[in-house]
Parts: sequence; C-alpha cells; structure tokens
Amino acid sequence: AAFITTPTVKKHRGFSIHVFLPYGPQGPQVLRVALWTSQRGLRRRSSSPVFPEKYDNLNGATVVVPATTYKPLWVERKEVTADGRVVTHITGMDYWLLQAIAKAMNFTFIVTPITYWSEALDSTSQRKAFLTPVYHTMLYHRYSYLDFTVGYTYAFLSFVMAKPQIVPNWLSLYYPLGNFVWISVFLVLLVLPAVLSLMELSVNRQLRKVKPLFSSGKMQTILAMLLSQSVTLKLPKSNSIRILLAVWLVTAVVLGTSYRGSLIASLTLPKYPPRPETLAALADTVDRITVMAWGT
Repeated sequence: AAFITTPTVKKHRGFSIHVFLPYGPQGPQVLRVALWTSQRGLRRRSSSPVFPEKYDNLNGATVVVPATTYKPLWVERKEVTADGRVVTHITGMDYWLLQAIAKAMNFTFIVTPITYWSEALDSTSQRKAFLTPVYHTMLYHRYSYLDFTVGYTYAFLSFVMAKPQIVPNWLSLYYPLGNFVWISVFLVLLVLPAVLSLMELSVNRQLRKVKPLFSSGKMQTILAMLLSQSVTLKLPKSNSIRILLAVWLVTAVVLGTSYRGSLIASLTLPKYPPRPETLAALADTVDRITVMAWGT
C-alpha cells in the first residue's frame, strides 16, 4: 500500500510518498520511497519501487496457515516418538504445492489446527492467517474479501448415502406377494366358508335335510387346499359346490406355486430397497443431510 504525506519542504511545495512493506528484509516497515516537489518533480529516495510487489519475496518471513486433514490433498498423521512426544507429519498434494510456493517466495509457514474449513476462510479474510490450502469454491461474493490463485483443480458435487440394508428375513415371508393379493386372499378366506354354508343350506332344504349352518370342516377344507394339504372330507353332491371348490383349488394351486417360487427367489437374492437415481427421488428419500462447514 502506498500513501502520500503532507508537505514538509520549506521553499517549494512538495509531497512525500511512503509504502508499507509487510514482509521486508527487516520485517514490517514503512519506507519513504519518493519525494515530489513543484520545482524538481518526482525524485526517488529508495531502491524500492513506488508500487512494489509485496509477495514476490517475503524475505524469510514466517506466515500462519490454518489447515486440517482433507484427504488426499492435506493429510496429517500423528506419531509418538521414543521419548513420548507427539509429532505431526503432513503430506498430500496441497502440502507439497505449498512447500513449492514457500520456496519460490522465500517464506516459511506454521500450520495452525482448525476444526472446520470455514475457520480457515475466516482467519484468512480477517488477516489472522496469510493463506489457506486446499481448493475452495470461487464464489462471486468471496472476491470482496479473498484473493484466489489460478485454478489448478476441479471439484465435483456428489451425494453419499449408506448402503441400503437387506430386508429382515421374517419379512421375506410377506414380500413374495403384493399387498392386493394378500388382502384378496384374506377376504376370500372370510367369505368363501359363508358362501359354501349358504349353498349347502339351499341344497339341504331341497333334500329336506337338517344340518348345522356353519361348521369347522369347511374352513379346514379351504385352508387345506390353500396350503396344499390333503383333504379328508366327503365331497359334496351338489354340482355348484363342486365347481366352487374346483375354482378355489385351481386358485390355491396358482397362488401356492407363485408364492413358493417368489419365496425361494427372495431368499436366494435378497431384496434391497430402491436406490434413488434422480434429484427428485433423492429429495423424497432423504430426510436430512450432513454437510461439512466450508464457510459462506
């Protein structure tokens, strides 16, 4: 930074030009570099230029660099030495890059630990730190308080989720058939015994026989057909009842075969929950997300 002071020349009106060198050979200092008078014009008072490049040579200064582990760019490993001291070893692409910059600009750096990378941006913008490693997104509003190097890498946004868990084994007994099929089977098991009882009552009235309206034998017959078990029940004489039982028997065979096949398949190849493939599916599936604090 350069600034002009009020004139102190006795005979001629003039101005002194000073610059602030934060990393000079003798440390931070204000240096008078030129003098301007109305008679002689601009005269140099120092070998330093009026507008020097502050960061060409930091003259061995020590600067603060806030950083924390961010693999593989910045990796910190702590090791215990033989005398019990804890030593931190730093590696990674950005650490080696910072070492090259420090050698070219003639400075050394001290790494101060941080918890989140937002702290690094705050320290740098408040001039508590000289710079911060690891790439940061070049947002428009950040240009008002930060300077960026030339872009040397690209970052891509991705979402990471835990692998879906396998459906519990006891649910494998339910998943082979859909909800509609299970509801339909349950309703049939409730309605079919009543229908058979009413049909049998109508036949008994025609034959003038008196038998109980409901009996456990009808339910046993229906369940035995559904579960592919033997039926030790005398076949009815009515053709309508025979047709109804035949239809139910065919239905039970189809349901049992499809259920057993789907059950074997579900046990052999476990069923995973559907994986979200689009942003809309991700928004519907995920309730909350965890994002590292990178600053504003």
